[in-house]
Parts: sequence; C-alpha cells; structure tokens
Amino acid sequence: MPLDPLRTDEPLADKPKRASDFESSLMSGCATIVVLSFTTYGLVVWPFFVMPEYTIFGLLTIVLLGMAPAAVFGVLAVRRGGLAGAAGFFGGAMASAVFIFLRLQQTQLGRLSYELPDPEYPAAWGWMLPLAWFLFSGGIAAVLLPKEKDLGS
Repeated sequence: MPLDPLRTDEPLADKPKRASDFESSLMSGCATIVVLSFTTYGLVVWPFFVMPEYTIFGLLTIVLLGMAPAAVFGVLAVRRGGLAGAAGFFGGAMASAVFIFLRLQQTQLGRLSYELPDPEYPAAWGWMLPLAWFLFSGGIAAVLLPKEKDLGS
C-alpha cells in the first residue's frame, strides 16, 4: 500500500526529553499566578464572613485563622513556585489588604450609628492591620524568592 509506514526508523531505547517551549512555560506561569492569588485571597478573607470583626478577640481570631495560614501558604508558594509563586501570593495579599481595609472602615461606621455594634479597638487599626499584612506579605515574597541564575552571561 502506498500510505503504509515504511518502518525504516530504528527504535530508541530512551525517549528523548521533550523541550519546553516558551508558550507553555508562559501559560503555566500565568496559571500559577492566578491560582495562587485567588487561593491567598480566599484564605485571608473567609474568616471575615464567620467571625465578628468588631471585637478584639474576633479580629485576633480572624488574623490567626486567615492571615497566619495564608502566610504559611505564601512561604510554600514562593519557595516552590519561584517568581510566579511570589507574584501570585503577593497579588492575592494586595487584594486581601484592600478588602481588609474596606471591611474595617465599614466596621468603623459603628462609631457613628447606634444600630451598629461599636468596635472595641482604636480607629487606627483600620489602616494599620491591612498595611501590616501588605508589608509582611511583600517581605515574604521578596526575602524567600529563590535567586535566579543569570541567563545573560
């Protein structure tokens, strides 16, 4: 038959290693960033929906249940994911810092209304906690990022 294979290729004992192309490495890096940022955001934000943030104990519980596991997750993500892991973790941390700021500002409205519970902590905590989380997560991403080899020389 004219379209049958010729069977002239010699069999290889070991299959050659497939070289990664630029597009697949770019797509895997982008997917890593997206998944890690959503995961970081979810880890930080979920305690706000189940705990009261107007008490000091509730705010401490939110930090221990949300930000502490997110920081451990960030350490693992940065060490295993390299630059994509650091970017994904820090992106989720930035978005969650904005959420924390807006949520605590909303909680501070309790000082102006009799219908809302009065927060037990000072008003400055409304911007200090998100700023501390932002700086702490940025420090994790910057300090624990593995050093890349110089590809230029």
